[in-house]
Amino acid sequence: TSGVGVWVRAEPSTAGAQLERALTNSLLILLDGQETADGFTWQRVQTTSGNEGWVATEFIEIQNP
Repeated sequence: TSGVGVWVRAEPSTAGAQLERALTNSLLILLDGQETADGFTWQRVQTTSGNEGWVATEFIEIQNP
């Protein structure tokens, strides 16, 4: 990425409406649901502000506590 994060999108697609920008190192809650579209695998997520949407999995880093 450009170092400023990624968009959480309303639909699992690069054309999906941009709901919220998840800045680099933002916490995202992983929800049930994955879809493949536009050459990406998309994960359904929830942001800490409560928005639910989709982020391409290649931009998600899972960290164990």
